[in-house]
Amino acid sequence: MSGIIGAAGSKSGVIERKETSAIRYRLASGSTGAQDPLDGWELSLPVEFSVGYTYSSTLVTHSSGVFTFGQTGYYSISSIITGQQQTNDATWAKISHEMTDSSGVDWGAVTFNYTALALNAYSSISNTSLVKVEDLAVDKFKITSVSEDVTTYWQFEGTGAAPTQSYIDFIRLGGL
Repeated sequence: MSGIIGAAGSKSGVIERKETSAIRYRLASGSTGAQDPLDGWELSLPVEFSVGYTYSSTLVTHSSGVFTFGQTGYYSISSIITGQQQTNDATWAKISHEMTDSSGVDWGAVTFNYTALALNAYSSISNTSLVKVEDLAVDKFKITSVSEDVTTYWQFEGTGAAPTQSYIDFIRLGGL
């Protein structure tokens, strides 16, 4: 069971859940079309995470859509981004999680997902990335969006009978 988090049996390569902490950002304003990076994030109120995770408002900070880590370690980064097609039917959209390389300048995709969008219907794209943060000055994270149609609207957290949400969870699984 090497490399499995919280696995029973051998602990070779297992990340111990000692110093776990978490934070959530929500998309507070909407935008349309391709965004690099997707911006408009704000710190969400503390949310309930699994037992053993502590909320930390300084774990990850952001500026202009780029997230900076406050501690080295292994992170699980999960996002759900909701989009709506406003003018054309049957189009597609892509959301990517990206990290800087060792130079801290160039970006590369860690994970990405596509979805089909129908006219005036909401679709959510979810991604989960497992990353190793070694250098706080270099390792940065962002989400980018691409859509077939420039009128794709990236939905911020809403209210009503069926609220749509776009958010990112950062969970620090353990130290290096």
